[in-house]
Amino acid sequence: MSSPQFWSTPLRYLRWASREKPAIFYSIIIGSMGPVSLAVLPPVRRYFGDVDPEPIPLTYPTADLRPPNLKKYGSPYNWPIYRKVLVTAILCTCPMLSSSAVGSYGPAVRQLTAEWKVSVVAASIGITTFTAGFALGPMVLSPISEIHTRKPVFLATAVLFAIGEVCTAVTRIYAG
Repeated sequence: MSSPQFWSTPLRYLRWASREKPAIFYSIIIGSMGPVSLAVLPPVRRYFGDVDPEPIPLTYPTADLRPPNLKKYGSPYNWPIYRKVLVTAILCTCPMLSSSAVGSYGPAVRQLTAEWKVSVVAASIGITTFTAGFALGPMVLSPISEIHTRKPVFLATAVLFAIGEVCTAVTRIYAG
């Protein structure tokens, strides 16, 4: 029996991959956690009452020259406990998923070299590319996030990451 195709029967493919190619299967599962968390976390935040604060005023009113009260934007020590726990969980989960995504690629290298008939160095180029992006990404994206805020940068990179994970998981040839 031939292997099922991902796009035509995704559940059958995942069942087959869990038995025949477990490293690739778990790479798909771990890689999909990031995009899934983008869909799941905002409703969870709203459920616990966490709302985005009002934007910080950029100008002062002309009639009243007193500076605005910025206490609500202040110290995390003043946040409610649910917000502290939620922010800490999100900030711990994102780097964990990123680092586990690059680590999940390693065990599959032997299977990839056998399937694509390439050298170990060629099959490991994905790890090198990911690590280079992990190192150079903050240098490029930090100034962009400071100018245009972080949310669009996070969303854009998460979508690109998800597209790359799916393409990597379902490719049948080395050139991809």
